[in-house]
Amino acid sequence: MQTTHDAHTYRKAQVVWLRYLGKSTSEIAKITNTNERTVYRWLDVYRQGSLDGLFIGPRRGRRPKITNEYKELLFETIAESPQAFGYPANRWTLKLLVQHMTLNTGIEASFQRVWQILVSRDIVFGVPRAMRWKSPDFSYSRRM
Repeated sequence: MQTTHDAHTYRKAQVVWLRYLGKSTSEIAKITNTNERTVYRWLDVYRQGSLDGLFIGPRRGRRPKITNEYKELLFETIAESPQAFGYPANRWTLKLLVQHMTLNTGIEASFQRVWQILVSRDIVFGVPRAMRWKSPDFSYSRRM
């Protein structure tokens, strides 16, 4: 596991290695925490295409909603003030940013996903803190 980041591929290679060592299908299934049918399938894939057949290629499934163009537009947007886009706010909030991006791209992204994208570029929103007002008059605090 030290040379691969993909545990699934590692387990497939382990199945082939254990078969090479002479282990039975049931023993391999127990060692790798898979069922025997899976072990048979992986060994068939190995026989047909060598180790390359065990590597996971591009997976099928739903395409991500967030495109690279969306991300670039997000970073360009956050570089500007909300007032430049006609909003009364002087700072971006996550809610306002998501609403703005939905209006301009038609892509409805979750707050969490937009936050993850921003954090990937070390952009974080700070929590506004209440500040205690201090008078410029030094003697003011003594009078209180």
